[in-house]
Amino acid sequence: GDVIAVAGNMELTETLNINKDITIDGMGTGVISKQPVYVGENNTVTIRNMTFTAPTNQNNNASSLYAQSFKGKLVLENVEFVDFQWEGVQITPVAGAEIVVNNCYFSNSKTMEESDIETKRYFHVEVTDTNTDINDIKVTLTNNTFNNVVQSAKGGNGYFSDSAVTICGVPKANLTC
Repeated sequence: GDVIAVAGNMELTETLNINKDITIDGMGTGVISKQPVYVGENNTVTIRNMTFTAPTNQNNNASSLYAQSFKGKLVLENVEFVDFQWEGVQITPVAGAEIVVNNCYFSNSKTMEESDIETKRYFHVEVTDTNTDINDIKVTLTNNTFNNVVQSAKGGNGYFSDSAVTICGVPKANLTC
């Protein structure tokens, strides 16, 4: 339940794993770069007033923020996701998950031709566990900005190859957009 304030650039030398209930506040100047951040599956995590940028890996498919087999609560408020390789946010929820994304900004500044990297999506939520109760997953996506929404084939003049936003397997009744 603690709050961590991040002012300035925090260049990660390895992935950051968040395994506790916590709030990370970038206070409008905080930047996390170089490596992805993973949110533990059963945590309540709020990230606000922060920028995530330029995560990398050898396969050129790093996302800025992951939450795998996620059943906790994740709140992203006033967060920027820019210049990511694969996806800005990638979440695979299971029953109990609540995902709130409000007033966030997603953008890549280079096309896939310029970066020579295939970006799949800006924001991606996909239920992959066929045994989960999908009626117990909630996603709220409000007041967000998606910049450079131009799709193209890999290596083309667009900024992603799949879609800006993908939410799969969550019932429409449980979506607020």
